[in-house]
Amino acid sequence: MSNSAKEQGAEGDNSYKTGSDNDSGKRRMKDVNIEDIKRSKLSGGMDQSTLNQMVKFNEQAFASLSNSNLTPAERDENMKKCIQRQQMLLEMKAEMIETQLQNTDDPMEGINEANGGNRQEMNRNFGRPGRGDPQRGDLHRGGPQRGDLHRGGRGSQRGELLRDGPTRGGPPRDWPGPMIGMGFNRCGMGGRFPGPGGRGGPSGPRMWAGPFRPPHPPHPPHPRFFGNHGMDMMNFEDQRPPKSNISIEEKMIFFKNQALEKFDPNLSGFNMIMGCKRSIEDPEFSPFIDYRFDRDRSKDPVEIIGRLKMNGVYIATATGTEEKLVKGMTYRKALYYLHTKTVSEIFYNSNKINADIAKAKGSGTKLIRHHFVGNYIRDKLKILHKRLSRSENEREVIRDFDYICDMNEITVTSILYRSEESDGKFQNLIKCELYVDDLLMGSARSAERKDAIRKAYVEAKKVIMQNNLDACINENKRLSKLDRNNENILDIINKGKFYETGSNIGNLIVSRKSRDYESYPQKELVVLIQTMEREPVPYTILERTATANGLLLEYVLHTAERTKECRDFRCLIYLNTKLIALATGQNKPQAKFTAAENALKELTSRYSLIEYPTRDYVATTSNDSLIALAHNLKISGRDITKDIPEEFNMADSTDELDPYVYRILENMVLEYANVETLEEMIFGPDLPDVVIDLLVKKCKEWNIDGNRRQHNGKTYIVIQKIKSITTSQMSDFLLTQPCFQNGRYTLVQLRQPKGKLQIINMCSKEVQQYMMKTDENEDEDEEMPEDLGLFDVDL
Repeated sequence: MSNSAKEQGAEGDNSYKTGSDNDSGKRRMKDVNIEDIKRSKLSGGMDQSTLNQMVKFNEQAFASLSNSNLTPAERDENMKKCIQRQQMLLEMKAEMIETQLQNTDDPMEGINEANGGNRQEMNRNFGRPGRGDPQRGDLHRGGPQRGDLHRGGRGSQRGELLRDGPTRGGPPRDWPGPMIGMGFNRCGMGGRFPGPGGRGGPSGPRMWAGPFRPPHPPHPPHPRFFGNHGMDMMNFEDQRPPKSNISIEEKMIFFKNQALEKFDPNLSGFNMIMGCKRSIEDPEFSPFIDYRFDRDRSKDPVEIIGRLKMNGVYIATATGTEEKLVKGMTYRKALYYLHTKTVSEIFYNSNKINADIAKAKGSGTKLIRHHFVGNYIRDKLKILHKRLSRSENEREVIRDFDYICDMNEITVTSILYRSEESDGKFQNLIKCELYVDDLLMGSARSAERKDAIRKAYVEAKKVIMQNNLDACINENKRLSKLDRNNENILDIINKGKFYETGSNIGNLIVSRKSRDYESYPQKELVVLIQTMEREPVPYTILERTATANGLLLEYVLHTAERTKECRDFRCLIYLNTKLIALATGQNKPQAKFTAAENALKELTSRYSLIEYPTRDYVATTSNDSLIALAHNLKISGRDITKDIPEEFNMADSTDELDPYVYRILENMVLEYANVETLEEMIFGPDLPDVVIDLLVKKCKEWNIDGNRRQHNGKTYIVIQKIKSITTSQMSDFLLTQPCFQNGRYTLVQLRQPKGKLQIINMCSKEVQQYMMKTDENEDEDEEMPEDLGLFDVDL
C-alpha cells in the first residue's frame, strides 16, 4: 500500500475516533488484548490471511472445549478467553476492511462523457460501463460488469487501473478472499470465481458493485456482510477444503474414527457429522461434504431423493416427500454407515449408487468407481512386513497382527463360511477368509470357528513375510467385490482402530430364505427369550430374536485413543439401521453384555413376548417302539421293496429292519408336515446314519427343518417347523391355542393395537430380568412407547 494511502487510512481512523459513541454506532477498540499485551495496528505488518487463520484456529479451539477433559471451572475460563479473543480479532478485521475501503479509489470517478471523457479509453482502462447511474445509488448496475482476479488468480490482468484499485470490476488486488462466514461460491464478486457467483456460472454473470460506500455516519462494515447488497452468504464449513496429498481411503478411515469417538446419541445425524467435521484441526483431513436432492415428478406425490457424498463418495441415500425429513434421514443413515461399515463396503455401496444414476441418465454417462488403490495397500503391507515379529506362536501372531493394524489404521475383516455340499472332504469344516483393508491375505479351514480364524491369521502372516506384495495386490480377491448375499456366510467380523463390529448376517440370510415373508409379511417385532440355559447371554437372545424377525442386528465396540488407566469401551447396538441401545464397560464383554441387556429391556417394553425353555432331548417315539413297529410291518407280509431307497442297498452294514424303520419314520414325518403345530419331533438316539440322512433329505423336500443334533455324546434327529414360519404367524397361532401355549412356546405378553401391553401368562424369573418394572400408580389409559419403525427400512 502506498504512503498516500496510509495517510488517508490514518485520517479515516482519526475521523472515526473523534466522533461520539452514539454517532459511530461502535465502541472504541482496546489497545491491549486479553493478556494485557499491547496490540499493534494492522498497518504495522499483519496481513489479512494471517488474521483469517487466527480467527479459524480460535473457532476450532472453542469447538473443542466441549469434548475436553477440563473441569467446569477451567472450561468456563477457557471459553471466556476464546470469546474475548474472537471479539478482538473481529474488531481487528473490521478495522482492516475500513482501512482498505478508504484507500481504494472509485474506478468510475472522474469519468464523464459530458466533460470530455472518451468511451473507448474508459473501456480500455476500466472495462465495460454499467447500465445504471452510479450517482443515484444504483450500485448493482452502475459498476463494471466483468473483471479478473489478482495476480494469483486465473488469467492475465486487464486494464491499466491503479495498482491499489480493482481491475475491471473485480475485487482489489490485495483482497485475500472471502471473510469468515462467506464462501467462494457466493462471494458476491464479479470476477472469475468458481461456482454460481462467478462469470459464466449457471446464474449468469454478476457485477462488482464498486467500493463500499458506508452510510452516514460512517462506521466499519460487519465482516459477515461484506459483498454485494442482498446476496445470501454460504457457511464457511460448506466450502471445499484445500487440495492435499492425503488419499480418499485415509480421509474416510480418519473420519470414521472421529464419528465413533465423538458420537453423542442426543444429537441428530446432521449435527454429529458436521460437528465431527468442525472438530478436525488438520484441514487436509477435513472432508468435503456435499448433500443434494432431486425430485421425481413422475410420481404422485412428488418423491424427493436425497444423496450425501463425502469426498466424492456416496455415503447414503434416502427418499421421501418432504425435503427436511429426507435430509434428516440421509444424514442419519450416513452416520449409521460410518459406524457399522468398512470403507470397502462404503465404496461398494457408492459404486452401486453411481451405477444406478448412470443407468437412469442413459448411455454415454461416465461411470465413477471407487476402490482401494494399489499404492495405498502396498504401503500398509510394507508396514506389516517391517513390524510383524518373526515368532511362530499363534497367539502372538494374532496379538501382534491386531496391534500393528490398530496403530496404523488398517482394518482387518474376517469372513466365516459354512461348508458347501460340493466341498467334498471339507464338507463339515468352517472356512475363514482374512482381509487386510480390501485385500485377501489368508484363508484356512477348521472344524471350530476360533481355530479357523487363528489359522487364517497365521497364513496371512506367511504371505506378508514372503514380501511378494505386487503379486498379491494384482491377483488376490478384493473385499469390495464380495457377494454379501451368499447363503454360506456365517459371520463377518471387522476390526479397525480401537473398534470392532459384528452382525447376524450369516443366520439372517438363511432365515430369510427359509421363511416366506411375501405371503406372510411381518407385522411387528416379537421378542423370543429362551430360558433354562446354563449361561444365558443377552446378546445371544437378542440375536435369535432379530434373526427370527428377519432383522439385521449389528454391534459396534469401540474405545477412544487414551491411556490404559481410563480406557473404557462403549458398545452400540443397531437393529435394522436404528440405534436401540448403548452402554459402556471396562472391557469389551462387559460393554456388550450391558448394551444387549438394555436392548432387550427396550424391546420387551414395546412388543409382544414369547418364552420357550431349552429343548429336552426326549424321543417322540423310543427306539424300542420303532423296532416293534418295524417288526410288525415286516411280518404283515406287505411288500415295500419298491419304496425302499437305493441307499440301503449301497450301505455296507445295515440291519434287515432298517428299511422298515425308515418307512415308519417317513410316514410319521409326512403326517407331521401336514399339521399346523409348533410341536417338535425328536428321534434317537443312535439311529442308523443311512436312516438319518434320508430323513433330512425328505424334510427339505417337504419344507420343514430336520437336522442332526449332538447331546451328551449321542446323535438325535430333530424335526421342527419354527424356522419356516414368521414370528407374527407364531403369535397369531398361539392366540388360538388353550392357555396361549403350544409345544415349548408360551405367549407371555401381547401388544395391543394402541401400543398397550397386555400380560396374558406368567413368566419365569429369567424373563423378568429383561422386562421393565411397571409402576403400580401408572395410569391404565396411558399409551406405551411408540413403535420403533424397525420394518420401515428395507435392506
